[in-house]
Amino acid sequence: MIHLSRFLIGIRHKRIFRFKSFSGQLIDECINDCEDEFNKVSDSNPDESILLNEKETLSVRFNRDDFILESLKIFDRDLREYKEINKNKLVDLAEKLLPIHTRVLNLKYDYSRIGMIFDFKIPVWENLEDNDITKFIFDKFINFSTEHQKKEGAVRFVYRIKIPGGGAVNKLKDFKNVIINLEQGQGIDEDGKIDKCLSVIVDMQHIYDPWKDKISVKEHFEFCLKHLSSDIFPQFKSKGVEIVL
Repeated sequence: MIHLSRFLIGIRHKRIFRFKSFSGQLIDECINDCEDEFNKVSDSNPDESILLNEKETLSVRFNRDDFILESLKIFDRDLREYKEINKNKLVDLAEKLLPIHTRVLNLKYDYSRIGMIFDFKIPVWENLEDNDITKFIFDKFINFSTEHQKKEGAVRFVYRIKIPGGGAVNKLKDFKNVIINLEQGQGIDEDGKIDKCLSVIVDMQHIYDPWKDKISVKEHFEFCLKHLSSDIFPQFKSKGVEIVL
């Protein structure tokens, strides 16, 4: 069964109303720098341009507001095995393409946010009674008791982390948002069959105030890994859920 099924890096900048005028140059320069990674271009959405690899497991999307990179974990039905997500590779790719994005769109102190989404699909585990994921969510995370049949359960947590170094002198009002969505989902097991699972989606964002001219993707990635390991995974482990990154 999948654990980390999707890893996404999203960077928000000021709105570029003439985005389509620059999209061709963006695509050409990104392909020139990463020709081994991408061999497909999709422009089916008039407001967005997308670079894809052969199996469409790796993508880069450009639109008037965002620069988004995404990697998917897939089950190879021929080899009967998973193709793992290389998180460091996606971070390196973002670091490589971001300067092109900045230069072509002529962005200066125009970046307002970076976010990373970790999408986990957790298989049904042995000590889960009746394989009932909805009941697990009710009992362990909502703490809501009812004798009636539980049909659907979903939880959304949002909390804010202050950034040190702010105040009246530095005039820094940055903060980080952590958003956790928990619900019953679907994943593919080791036999290539679709089965229900616990879906845990963690979105960690750094909001810049004032806006930035340069962003360190690796710095935010390191924060995310540390926060997942120290603050989020232990919470799930205490409920009997082991998450594999």
